[in-house]
Amino acid sequence: QVDAPAGASAAITLGGWDEAARKTLQAAVAGQQPFLDLLLSRVNADGSRQQYHVSGEPMFDRSCTVIGYRGVGVEVTTLNHAQAL
Repeated sequence: QVDAPAGASAAITLGGWDEAARKTLQAAVAGQQPFLDLLLSRVNADGSRQQYHVSGEPMFDRSCTVIGYRGVGVEVTTLNHAQAL
């Protein structure tokens, strides 16, 4: 864990990712569960914030072993900023 930029939340992890959202994603993956429109955000080194909506579902092989996730991620930073104005 690294120190958050001035004015940012203390719950920022290495790379600037929000810890609570990251734990939600990790729990879904650990439970081999799909996730839909999970909002992930990060604080960059310059203090700017980026936000993404991500969705994914586990992919299984013939023996029902999870081999990864298939999904999409969309950056919604500018959309969320415009809606806040």
